[in-house]
Amino acid sequence: MDAILKPVVNTLKAGYFAVVVSSMVYGINLWQAHSYYTKYSSNDGFLLKSFVAFLFILDTASLALSSNTMYVLFVQNFGDPLSDVLNGPWSYAAHGTVAFVVDVCIQNFFAHRVYKLGRGAVHIPIAISLTSLGSFALGLTFNIMKLETRVLGQSVSQNHYIIGVFSLQVACDVFITSGLVYYLFKYRSTVRRTNRALNTLAFYSINCGAINVMTAIGAVTCIISSPQALYWTAFFVLQVKLYFSSFMAMCVNSSLPPHLLLI
Repeated sequence: MDAILKPVVNTLKAGYFAVVVSSMVYGINLWQAHSYYTKYSSNDGFLLKSFVAFLFILDTASLALSSNTMYVLFVQNFGDPLSDVLNGPWSYAAHGTVAFVVDVCIQNFFAHRVYKLGRGAVHIPIAISLTSLGSFALGLTFNIMKLETRVLGQSVSQNHYIIGVFSLQVACDVFITSGLVYYLFKYRSTVRRTNRALNTLAFYSINCGAINVMTAIGAVTCIISSPQALYWTAFFVLQVKLYFSSFMAMCVNSSLPPHLLLI
């Protein structure tokens, strides 16, 4: 019985703190989105504004789905832990699908930015897109299996999918950060204002990339150290919020000259 209930206990522990922290990050994302539309979007095209709105809706949906998962585990199935194990909430896998869609959209947005910064150089953008799509494919396969079985927790073979997802995301984030920083510093000029803007954007790129990489590494570490547990879900729930936050941090930086706005 203890072996059966262990996934539930781990999910309740990790999931509770993950939802609390991700709710706090969502508040920051909400502020960033409000700032973008009220202060920084005047020179942006309709497609970029729509893309930001689309991602914000998905970011909101991911929080709603993770909150619903916690509601089912804490309230609806209170006192019936076997129900949690044998009939896990549908929102658990649905949240994962939404999160992977957010990730792949933002990663390929940055691939486009690197392509524009590189003025047609395709090597780094292709590496970003390939690792991003590979991660998305593995994640979608994992979520389809979860929707079919509805069993909380995962087998050792399913762990390989999750490790592959986060490993490819680490590689993708490294490509994104290195590509942005390389091209931003490559096009430094003698204009102090432009250089200051480039330094700021490079700073955001490095810090956002480092945070996303550490989140993915934390998830992989949890899977390897506790393969039957669900501690990794805490990092996963938080990651989608951090991705959107890093995306918005780039969008609200409107101090770049027009040829580097990359819209």
